[in-house]
Amino acid sequence: MAADVPEAEVRAWDDAHPERFHIPERRRVRAIFSTDRREALETLRLATAVRQRARANVAFRRMAAERNRDPALQALSGELRNVTRAPMPGATPDPALPPLDPALRAAVFEMAHEGDVLPRVVPGRWGTTEGFFVLRLVARRPAVERSLADSAEWIRHRIVLERRVAAEQAEVERLRRALRVTTVPATQIVRFDP
Repeated sequence: MAADVPEAEVRAWDDAHPERFHIPERRRVRAIFSTDRREALETLRLATAVRQRARANVAFRRMAAERNRDPALQALSGELRNVTRAPMPGATPDPALPPLDPALRAAVFEMAHEGDVLPRVVPGRWGTTEGFFVLRLVARRPAVERSLADSAEWIRHRIVLERRVAAEQAEVERLRRALRVTTVPATQIVRFDP
């Protein structure tokens, strides 16, 4: 039961998972990446020309889908989620995207209001390619600080769940060995149709 989990174990779990309880400010942006500075400046001019907010959202999303020179960014309409000032320890990066260039990360936090377009082109790297970014701030999420007192009950339940899963896996493994069951990777399974 959750009530049986000692306080020391709860504290240790909290210390081992800071990314769940101490979350910095996160931002969502749309980025348009170009390898040509003139093309990036033209994109910036077009992005800042649209003044009405609702139309600006749609126009920038369309430009991000059409003008991005990276296929992954193009497929996402340039959307980058959960950008923090520094990489978060323990966070799982999106395997489809390269790590963010420090110049790009810093530029995301120069914009003050949702809907702002950064009034300059940001030189930087996308993966291994040098280029230029045009950025628009879509949303901001404030930092979250959860105290141990606020999270203790949730952590206790999580520890109990982890124990149950580990016990189930151990029992399945014990039965597998006792019954001499062999496992075969799904790629090696042969199916016979009568």
